[in-house]
Amino acid sequence: MKFKKTFVYLLAAVMALSALSGCGGGSSDKDGDDGDKEPARIASNWTVMPENANPNFKYFGYYHSDGFGGSRAYFQDIDALENANVYFVNTQRSNAETAQMLSDAKDKGMLCIVSVYGIFFAAEAGAKDNKLILPGYQASWNSFISAITPYMDTVLGFYFDEPYWLSVKKDAFWTATKFIADAYPDKKIMSCTSAMEFGASTWGSVPQVPADYYKYCTDLAYDYYVEWNDTARFNYLKMFKERVANNGQNLWAVPRAFEDNPMYTKGSLTIAHMKGFYTEAIQDERYVGMALFSYASGIDYDWGYGLVDMFNEADEDTYCPAAKDIIIQIGKAVIANNI
Repeated sequence: MKFKKTFVYLLAAVMALSALSGCGGGSSDKDGDDGDKEPARIASNWTVMPENANPNFKYFGYYHSDGFGGSRAYFQDIDALENANVYFVNTQRSNAETAQMLSDAKDKGMLCIVSVYGIFFAAEAGAKDNKLILPGYQASWNSFISAITPYMDTVLGFYFDEPYWLSVKKDAFWTATKFIADAYPDKKIMSCTSAMEFGASTWGSVPQVPADYYKYCTDLAYDYYVEWNDTARFNYLKMFKERVANNGQNLWAVPRAFEDNPMYTKGSLTIAHMKGFYTEAIQDERYVGMALFSYASGIDYDWGYGLVDMFNEADEDTYCPAAKDIIIQIGKAVIANNI
């Protein structure tokens, strides 16, 4: 995923100033004016975690479960937490290696969301809305499917990361997603969008995504890693539903699970995102899952210390025990609905 670390804190400051009215310590947020009041909403400033009463909210996993940037896979680490039921697996490796990862997942009783962007589209970004589908994608897909067919029952769905932000033309994205939908109607087709394309952020002057761009996707999420409050998050959800997830698609929460300076923040930004998204998801039955970004660290890329460092008890500079505790607690509450 693409993360614009250089402007995260500037956006955080703007968000904090524009949303002060929702930062109080009350037990609920109310939206709508006096003439059209909505029911009181549970606020995320709880100390005792509210019950996951959304029966559809049942999947929990981590981006980069399979490692990142040449690191090892984190399957064993994740298994030890006993709070996840989904691995995220990238196909930017050989088909045989991907098949082996799916085999390992199947042996562990885990489901997988498998990223297939690279089968259909070139990795580099170009000018907006100009990237076409790769020639030969059908042959590449057939080779990939041939390798993973024995483990297809562990594939929960296929994933595309920020295709619009990465310049994929609408017709090209439709071709890819309809191609998969026709072949595997029982599998999810999931995409995560950037915050810019539906107006939550104006960084980069990205045009608003066409309303029907994601029409063949079954599951959608967006990433936005600044500091915010419940009111801002709920308003972004309404925008997201109107401008992106406007075809009844399932929703996934993608909370920030990294810290730029964990020795100072001690996981506070991660905790706020986890509590905020969990509280929102248990109150909206369109939410079906939560995918944390990221188990891997991206210190040499465009995010900071991921959970592999934040969960490392041997490093007092990066260890964030409170964040670890809340992530384990929330994950267990989510996957309990899938038992």
